[in-house]
Amino acid sequence: MKFLIFLSIPLCLGSPVAAEECLQHCSASSNWGYSVGNIYNYDYLASTSSAMKGTSDEESSVAFRARAHIGVATPCNFVLKLDDVEMVKTAESVDDTAFIVALQQNTLNFGFENGRVRAVCSTTNDPLWVVNLKKGVLSAFQQSLSSLAMSENVTETDVVGRCDTQYTALGTAWGKSSFKKIKDMHSCTGNQALYQYALNLPDINIQHLPLLLSSHECDVTISDGKLERNECQETHRFKPFSNENSGAITSVTQTLALVDEEIGHLEPCSSDTKTDLAFVHDHKRTDKTPDKSFVDDILENHPTVENSHLPGMFNKLVYYLRNLKHSQMVNIYYNIKNKRTKKFFEDALPLLKTDAGISLMRDVIKSGQLSNDIVDNWFSSLAFYKNPSRSMLTVLSTFIDQDAPYSALLGISGLASTFCSSNKNCIEIAEMKEVLTKFEVLLGTSCETGSQDEDDRMVLVLKGLRNMGQMIHSKAVLKRCYQTKSNSMLVRVAVIETIRKWQLACQFSENDDGLVRLFKDKQEDSELRINAYLALMTCPTEQIIDTVKKLLKEEEVNQVGSFIWTHMTNLQESRSKIGGKLFMKRIIGSEFLQNKWNTDVRKFSRNFEASQFFNDYRVGGTVESNLIFSERSYMPRSAMLNLTLSLFGENVNLVEVGARIEGFENMLEDMFGPEGYFREDTVNDFLKTLSSRNKRDIKDSKLNKLKEKFGSQVKDD
Repeated sequence: MKFLIFLSIPLCLGSPVAAEECLQHCSASSNWGYSVGNIYNYDYLASTSSAMKGTSDEESSVAFRARAHIGVATPCNFVLKLDDVEMVKTAESVDDTAFIVALQQNTLNFGFENGRVRAVCSTTNDPLWVVNLKKGVLSAFQQSLSSLAMSENVTETDVVGRCDTQYTALGTAWGKSSFKKIKDMHSCTGNQALYQYALNLPDINIQHLPLLLSSHECDVTISDGKLERNECQETHRFKPFSNENSGAITSVTQTLALVDEEIGHLEPCSSDTKTDLAFVHDHKRTDKTPDKSFVDDILENHPTVENSHLPGMFNKLVYYLRNLKHSQMVNIYYNIKNKRTKKFFEDALPLLKTDAGISLMRDVIKSGQLSNDIVDNWFSSLAFYKNPSRSMLTVLSTFIDQDAPYSALLGISGLASTFCSSNKNCIEIAEMKEVLTKFEVLLGTSCETGSQDEDDRMVLVLKGLRNMGQMIHSKAVLKRCYQTKSNSMLVRVAVIETIRKWQLACQFSENDDGLVRLFKDKQEDSELRINAYLALMTCPTEQIIDTVKKLLKEEEVNQVGSFIWTHMTNLQESRSKIGGKLFMKRIIGSEFLQNKWNTDVRKFSRNFEASQFFNDYRVGGTVESNLIFSERSYMPRSAMLNLTLSLFGENVNLVEVGARIEGFENMLEDMFGPEGYFREDTVNDFLKTLSSRNKRDIKDSKLNKLKEKFGSQVKDD
C-alpha cells in the first residue's frame, strides 16, 4: 500500500504573498496531471565542462546536485524549493558553503500553463545568479507539448533562449511517453550576449556569429501527465582551428528525475520581481573592495600625477566611485579644494551610471555651480546609460518643467526609452508614468506656441515623447496639434514624426481617420502630407494600402505623387531583412505601379533605398533616405539618412541623421542671385531651373480650362 505524507515547510523570510499572484489566469489542459496540494520531488544534477579536446586531457568543470521540490499551489501557480544541495565538482573561486546557503534560502514562485513556465516570480533577497540557476531547473521541468501522443514543432523560451524546438514522439510503453527534444540553436535569440558597456547599443547575440557550432538535445519521459525524467546535453564548439570532436568545446548536461510525490504545501515567497524563463544577464561591474579611502587617495594624488598616468587613474576613479553611497560621494565632492581635481571628478560622475551618481548630479546641477556646457554634457550622457533604474527616473523627473534645459528633455527621454526597452509594460511603472505625464503637460492643449524659441522647445518635447515611444493621455492632444493650422509647420511635422515612432501610429490609424484625412487633403502642404503618409505606413493595413494606391492614381500634386511612387516601388524591390519592411513588402504585393510622375531629384520629393543581404553569411545592410520638398519652396525642406545593418539575426541601427530648413531661399538668392555677392551664371541658371516648377505642378489640361473660363487674365508663368 502506498502512503502519502503531509508535509508543510515554512521557507520564506518576511510575510508571504499568495503564489496565485504570479499567474492569474491559465487555460485548462487534460495532458498534465499535476494535482493541487501535492509536492513532486525530483533529483537534479547539472554540470558544465570546458576543454581543448584533442590537444589536452585537462578540463575545467563545475557540477552540483540538489533535491528539487515542486509544489502545486493552484492549477496555474507552482512553487520551487531546492535543498540537499551538494557541490560535486567545484572551482577554486566558488565558496561551497555560501553557494549552498544561497540556493536553499528562498523558494521561487512560477506560473505554469499547459507544460510551459509562463512567469517566474522571485524575491530580491535572491541574487541574480541564484534566480538564473533555479530557472535552469524549471527549464528542465518545462515541456512545451500540446499533445502527449504526437510530434510537433514549437517556439520555446527558457534559459537557453527563445528557440525553435522540435519534439519527436518516440512511442508509448507501459503508460510512459518518450520524446526526443532538439533545439535549433541557430534560431535562438536572447540566450547569449556580447556585452559592451560604453555605448547604449543592443547586445549582439554571439550565438549567431559564424564562430560557434552549438547543439541542444534532450531525452524526455512523461508518465501519467507528469515529467518523469529529462536528460539534456548541450555542446558549444569553437569552429576556428577545430574539426569534428576536437578543439575548444564546452558541454552542459542536465538531469531531472522524479523520485516521488507527496501531499504537502510549499510556502511561496514574497515575490517582488516578475520575469519570464529567459536567462537574465548581469552586466554590473564592481570592484571587490568598495572603500572610500581608495577614492580619497586617487583625488589626493591627482594634482601631482604625470599626464601619462591620468587615463589609468581616471578608469580606477570611475569604478571605485560606483561602489560608494550618495552620502559618501557628496562628502568627497564638496571637500575637493583643487579646481583641476574637482573637474576631474566632475568628468567621471556621468560615467558612473549608478543611482548615487545620478543623485549627486542632480544636487550639483540644482546648486547652479556648473557651466551650461557641463550641464549639457551631463544630460547628454544619459542616453548612453545601459541599465537605468526606477530611482534614476524619480530623480531626473524633477528637471522636467517649462524651464528645463533642451539637453535635459532629450537626455532624460533617451534614458526613459532605454528603461522601457528592458521593462515590459513600463508605462504601468509609477516612476515611468511620472516622467511621461510631465512631458505630456508641456504639450498644452494643442502644442500652441508664440515665438521661435517656444517652437524649438515644443519640438524638443515632441522629440522626447518620440524617444520614449509611449503615451498616457496625449493622443487627443497630439491629434489637435497636427490638425491646428495656426501651429507652425515645424511643430506640425514634429508631431507626425512623433506619431510615427514605435506603436503610436497604430493607435492613431485604428478607429481614427485623422491621419488619412490629412494625407488626402490636397490643400495641405505637401511636406505635411508626405509625413502623414510615412506615419500611416509604419502600421499599414490592407485598407490603408488600398487607399494609398487609389490616391496615387488620382493625385495631382507631383511632390506627393513622386514620393509615394518611389517609396512603394522601393519597398517592392527591397532586399532588407528589417521586420517592418518585410511586412510592408508582403502587404503591398507585386502589383505594377505606373509611374506618371516627374521624379527629378533636383526638384521633387522622393525616397531612396539600397539594400542587400547575404544568406550564407547572415549579413546585410539597408541604406534609406527621404528627400522632401514643399511646393512653397524650390529648396528641399527636409532630408533624412538611415543606415541599418543586419548582423547574424540582429538589426543594428548604426546611424540616423536628419535636417530641416525653412526660409533659406532669400539667403541663397542674396548670395548667388543676379544681385548676389557671389553671382555666377551657372549657379543663377540652376536656381532658375529649380524655381521654374509651378507651385502645385498643375497639369496643362487644368490650366487650359481656367483660360477658357477667365480668358487672358490667366498666364502660363
